[in-house]
Amino acid sequence: MPKRKSAPGGADEGMVVLHRSTFIEWQPSPIVALSSSHDGSLCAAVRENGDVELYESSTLHQLQRVPGHSDASPTSIALVDQGDDAACRIFTAGLDGNIIEIDLEHYRSGAAIDSHGGAVWQLAIEPFVETSASIAGTLDKKPPGLPGSNSNAAGDDENSEEEDIDQDKTSTEHSLRLAAACDDGCVRLFTIEPGMPGAVYHKSLPRVEGRTLAVAWHPSRKFLISSGSDGCIHVWDVSTNREALRITANDGTGNSELCIWSLLVLPDGTIVAGDSCGNVSFYDGQFGTLLGRFTQHHADVLQLAASPDGNTVFAAGVDPKIAVFQKINGGNGGGGGLISARKSEWVYLSSKRPHTHDVRAMCVASSPQSSSTISGDHTALLFTGGNDTLLLAHSVARFLKEHPKKVNSCPQRPIIQAAAAVHTGVGSRGGHAEHAEPWLMAAAGNKVDLWKLSRPSSSLSSASANGTSPYPTPAAPSPAKAAAGATAAIEGDRLAPQNVPLHLARVVNCSGELMTAAAISNDGLYLAYSDAYRLHCFAVSVSVFSPNDNAEGDGVVSGMVLPPRVRVTPITLPDEDFPPAVDLFFKGEEETTLVALAADGTVRLLTMPSHPRSSHTEGGNDEDSEEESEEERKEEEVLVASLGQTLRELHDLRYKMWYKRDRARTTARKAVPAVELATISPDGRLLAVSVRGRVQLLPLEGHKITASIPPPAEHIPLTALGFTPDSASLVMVTAKNQVVAYQMPSGAPTEWSQNHPPEALPKRVLSLPGSIVGVALSPTGPSSVLLYSSEAVCHIDFAATVPSEPSSSSGRRKKRQREVSTAVRTATPAGENCRALYCSDPVLHVEALGGNEVVVVERSWSDVYRNLAPPMYRHRYGT
Repeated sequence: MPKRKSAPGGADEGMVVLHRSTFIEWQPSPIVALSSSHDGSLCAAVRENGDVELYESSTLHQLQRVPGHSDASPTSIALVDQGDDAACRIFTAGLDGNIIEIDLEHYRSGAAIDSHGGAVWQLAIEPFVETSASIAGTLDKKPPGLPGSNSNAAGDDENSEEEDIDQDKTSTEHSLRLAAACDDGCVRLFTIEPGMPGAVYHKSLPRVEGRTLAVAWHPSRKFLISSGSDGCIHVWDVSTNREALRITANDGTGNSELCIWSLLVLPDGTIVAGDSCGNVSFYDGQFGTLLGRFTQHHADVLQLAASPDGNTVFAAGVDPKIAVFQKINGGNGGGGGLISARKSEWVYLSSKRPHTHDVRAMCVASSPQSSSTISGDHTALLFTGGNDTLLLAHSVARFLKEHPKKVNSCPQRPIIQAAAAVHTGVGSRGGHAEHAEPWLMAAAGNKVDLWKLSRPSSSLSSASANGTSPYPTPAAPSPAKAAAGATAAIEGDRLAPQNVPLHLARVVNCSGELMTAAAISNDGLYLAYSDAYRLHCFAVSVSVFSPNDNAEGDGVVSGMVLPPRVRVTPITLPDEDFPPAVDLFFKGEEETTLVALAADGTVRLLTMPSHPRSSHTEGGNDEDSEEESEEERKEEEVLVASLGQTLRELHDLRYKMWYKRDRARTTARKAVPAVELATISPDGRLLAVSVRGRVQLLPLEGHKITASIPPPAEHIPLTALGFTPDSASLVMVTAKNQVVAYQMPSGAPTEWSQNHPPEALPKRVLSLPGSIVGVALSPTGPSSVLLYSSEAVCHIDFAATVPSEPSSSSGRRKKRQREVSTAVRTATPAGENCRALYCSDPVLHVEALGGNEVVVVERSWSDVYRNLAPPMYRHRYGT
């Protein structure tokens, strides 16, 4: 699609061709479990492929992503916070029976321990803050009349006292216990000690019939509640390992295969259970009396969550409905907390369907009291996720009054990069070559794909000539276009490509580890990717077959050029223990250098070997072609084997000690990785790295940081970082879509930023749908960039003025707000600065291809849902 090019003065000079590509594979993984920190500042999510994602609840910003494994099958996640000085720890468990601690510092799985009971269905961490007597609940005292309640032997009393002493000691040392619901019917306890990696096995509770599917701690930390496939709820005294109470959850239907998937214990001791029949049941925690049962769901209830005060309960499951239940006090509350709890009544309020598929994960996080929250809500937040791969944030207090916010509109975005200067021809680099179509690299999961794009048609008339084009035929010329001429193009007209995109090669990580970074050189000669354990480099060579006009054979058409044959050859690294990278960049023209940025902030340069770029084979002689290919293969092997690579450690960008001494940090702030964002200048001379909120400028030809730029707004994270095409300015974007430009290499704000404060930018920039996640070079000028989010692309020229927005003449509330906002989106004047292109499908990547071409990679949600498990059928009226 052509797009007008705007000059600094506002005049239009030429076109920019946008490649709207939709062929890149993008398949995010469902969310299977959620967990929040005790202060509510951090939310952790684990996906079906093993990816662990950390989100800050106050800004809804993704702090970190730890890649998983292609064979992972997680079922639960637990976020452990052991004190003000210690960083948070994350544990995951799954069907493989292992409890794994996530190494947040190195972006990979850490110490693992066997559950000794098969698959783990759920993890429950012991409450960190001790509960006071006022909210300890009715289970603080053992229920009378049950075995072991008030007739313990002397030996049991001694064991109980010893256990209490050990528990007090454990609480003082901030060590916590982790409960695991195992497949063999047991609940096993593990101890998490400060400073010791992994979890340590402590003990097992008695085995019950069937599988244990759910486990929950009582706020008093003295009782564990478990349930499973036997249809019963078991209350365990942790100190004596005895069952204090058993509740048979019979719904009266005679279903003997009732499974209780989820459990919840409220602050007043009430036990809430969700079962496979769609029931949400409330039980008295002391006597096991049924307080209420609701059948609002038509399928299994998989998850339960409650507000911090315990007066509101949310339930969701296979039926993609989130039901809300409220506790109503039925008396004046006289007689103490227990009597008032008995007089209260649970009622069903309403339900919402924000998800399209099964809801498999829920948790409540209490948002910190901060004025800089993106969500605008200082109360608790309800996070939900499921098979539709989306993570949503709801306000607990205004759940029925407000729509949820998408925490990540484009989850698990693939790593995409273009190779715009690809050449094919005879000889090595620097020899005779002809310009070819650009390449596109897409890395997702444990695979890297190489694609060849096609050039657009030279005129609009050719766009309608090809009936097989994926682009629609342009409509009749508009009056403005007719006045300008029949062949003139208007911004927004679509051009058909000359050919369909061609898949060249696929590189698969045989270890199964998912990738953390990937890059391709601008000339397509080299490819590199890294997982959490190793860095892999490859040399890419192309064999182009051009048959003669008189040569015909098998698979050869006279006068046509067959698709290129791409060979990917591994490059031996100078050190077998070369550290993995979280960001990779290629730079240089005559000598290609790989810039590898490690998780600890260390930058390393790796010189790539020289090798023949491509070969040209004439048709008509297959034997000569095979002999020449064999010679090329031997020559490449010799070059790779005799590789003389250099490795230089430039600078260690670890955070300073003053950050360690900051005691007023939340759990989310302590989980911020050392390296957040990184980008390299177009000329390859400067590297900008966001380290703990500050952007460090590092010349790649030197060893010293030239400038350290503070964030544009305090307590608001950066979401995008990029240079202008002339490498003269660095552009920063915050989570509130605030855009600031800084001069290079001094790091001072540019004149444009001084004249246009971040909060005074046009609303079309500040209110751009989704959060801006990338800065791409724009071919319209040396100071122009393209800012893109998951739903829109915005053009900004830092050498031009920002147009003033018309003030509203009427303060009346407009009707049909959706139609009005849609009309405003599509009515952006052509050639205007800060104009935006709104996309109906998620935008995965935007990048300049050189010349006047820009590629926009999109993928529709319908393609994603086509590969997911279908949701539960729901009959709709009139169908």
